[in-house]
Amino acid sequence: MKKVNSSTGFDWIDSTLFDSFIEPIKMSKNDEKWIFIDRKIEDILDEMLIIYEKFSSHGNDYTSIPGSHRTIKVSILGEVTINNCSVCHYPKLSSDEYRKIIFEFLEKDNEFREYIARMRLFVDTIV
Repeated sequence: MKKVNSSTGFDWIDSTLFDSFIEPIKMSKNDEKWIFIDRKIEDILDEMLIIYEKFSSHGNDYTSIPGSHRTIKVSILGEVTINNCSVCHYPKLSSDEYRKIIFEFLEKDNEFREYIARMRLFVDTIV
C-alpha cells in the first residue's frame, strides 16, 4: 500500500487506496476467527482493524471519480482497483482527521512488522 502510494501518486485521502488494501483483510478476518497462530500478532491485527473502522465514513464523505480507476497487481491480494475521489459537501471528518487515522494505522503496522521481525529472529535463533 505504501509502495503504491509513493509510486502512483494516489493520495491517501483523495482516493480509495486505503480502503482498497485494508477492506479485503477486514473481510478475511471477519470470515475466519484466526488468521495467525500467534496470539500477539492476531491482537495487533485486531487493533489495526479497530483503527481502520474509524475510517469507515470515508466512503460516504468521498465519491469515486468515474473513469479514474487503476487496477494494480499485488502479490498477496491479487488485483486491487483504486479510484480517485472527490470530497462531498459537509464531510463527517476532515481530510486532516482522515490522515490522522491513517497515520495511527501505519504506526500500528510498524509495530506489527517489528513484532514479526523479533519473532522471526527468536525462532531462527532457537533452531
